[in-house]
Amino acid sequence: MKSLRILYVIAIGVCLFAQSPHTASAQLSCDSFTVTPTTALVGDNVTLDWLTTDAASVNIDPIGPVSTSGSLVYVVPDTPGILSFNLEATDGAVFEPSFAYCSADLTVLGPPTCDYFFATPDTLSSAGDVVLEWSTTGADISVSIDNGIGAVTEFGTLTVPVSEDTTFILTAEGTNGTTQCSAPVTVNSVEAEEVKSGAQGGGKSINPRCEIRIDKAEVLEGDTVNVSWKSANAQSFSLMAVENGQSKVLFSTSSAALGSFSYVVTGDTTFKAEVTRPNRSSECDALVTVKADNFNGAVAGDNTGLISLALMPATGFDPTPEFVIIFNAFIIFGAAMGAYVIVIFSQQYRRAVDRSFARTHIYTPLQVRFLQERQSLHSRIVLWKWLAVLLLIVLIALYVRW
Repeated sequence: MKSLRILYVIAIGVCLFAQSPHTASAQLSCDSFTVTPTTALVGDNVTLDWLTTDAASVNIDPIGPVSTSGSLVYVVPDTPGILSFNLEATDGAVFEPSFAYCSADLTVLGPPTCDYFFATPDTLSSAGDVVLEWSTTGADISVSIDNGIGAVTEFGTLTVPVSEDTTFILTAEGTNGTTQCSAPVTVNSVEAEEVKSGAQGGGKSINPRCEIRIDKAEVLEGDTVNVSWKSANAQSFSLMAVENGQSKVLFSTSSAALGSFSYVVTGDTTFKAEVTRPNRSSECDALVTVKADNFNGAVAGDNTGLISLALMPATGFDPTPEFVIIFNAFIIFGAAMGAYVIVIFSQQYRRAVDRSFARTHIYTPLQVRFLQERQSLHSRIVLWKWLAVLLLIVLIALYVRW
């Protein structure tokens, strides 16, 4: 009986001081994270390798959930510059999770970009001057504009004379390629023609028209698409992008017969153009879809298609740490009281029976019957005591596991 009491004391002590294995023994760490090679051209393949210790889940930005250790092949997107891969590892604890972080940088080399290039105004009723404005990035060799302008700086403004319909072409040349963009200027007198046709009678109305084209209809997230358009009989032009249900105006001008625009796609996007003139308008659109590819490349080695349960959002009741402490204390107290009642009841019963037999001096059949009942009841009490011990051990295991 003394050893049984010691066992209860030890079990209750373990319940009071046991802690989650994650907080007691886990040593979460990001041991290594590399990208090979560290410099690549747009469209090349690079290899990411990582190694973690005691991580339940790992997420790499901008790739997404991956295995706790492994490697994968990543296709370099069409975004020249420094691309940072950020790895986040967590131990998966419910209430106080631990995190480990590491990162690796990739230098993406690609052709220069034409940030913007337009003419103001882009429509003239007669010969006159327009102001060209432009900006480029990564044109480390040269930037030039045709129609007799020649070499210019990477960004700036310039006033030039225009006497007829003209499309200015800007060429940006870099170490890793060449990029071109255009700025059209229209010289006409549509209003005078309409007035003339109306005065003569029987003249037909001129409705505005537009057309949008994109160089790629299906891309990866983060890729750049080139949107080009042409319009006719328009006095104003607006280009919009509708992405994830939200619409934003890319630019709007008094008129744009021809033009192009570069745009970085992060989701399915519909490009819409609207051309207007007094009492008339017209619209055109083009759709770009993003491929469903979380890894943006082929996975090498282990299975990274599985998503850890630790990444699933928690649902239902979310207890506070104070509630968890009170709840655990209640379970421990209940188990201890149950075990105490069973032990004390069995001891008191045995003492009462022993006193009863001590007072009995005559051996009778009733005494034999009573002795048999006493032995049977004592066996059942022993069984219930060990069931109480088993219950306490199960509660300890559930607590430590939780």
